[in-house]
Amino acid sequence: DESYTPCKIRILSGTTQYDLQLVKDVDLTTEPRGWVDLPLVDDSASLMAHLVQIEFPLNYENGRDVRVRGLRLLGPPPNDHMFKSEKILPYTTPEYFMYESLR
Repeated sequence: DESYTPCKIRILSGTTQYDLQLVKDVDLTTEPRGWVDLPLVDDSASLMAHLVQIEFPLNYENGRDVRVRGLRLLGPPPNDHMFKSEKILPYTTPEYFMYESLR
């Protein structure tokens, strides 16, 4: 049913829900079929955020609900040397590394 298909997608990012900023605002002119690729930033940059919010403010045929059957948010491959060499994450204490990952 086309009324469940979004025709506008809004992507916001930030550190909490109170400081979200608009990253991308997309109007889908034709009804999407299959996967839709929405790059958030240029190839040379990365989006650094703790929170990414995806909104569907408008549907085709004035529908009220949205049905998303799949969503993949992909990032660059992890590179531990980049974080340690550039001091992006200055957390180096044993207490931090103890809680760094989930088991």
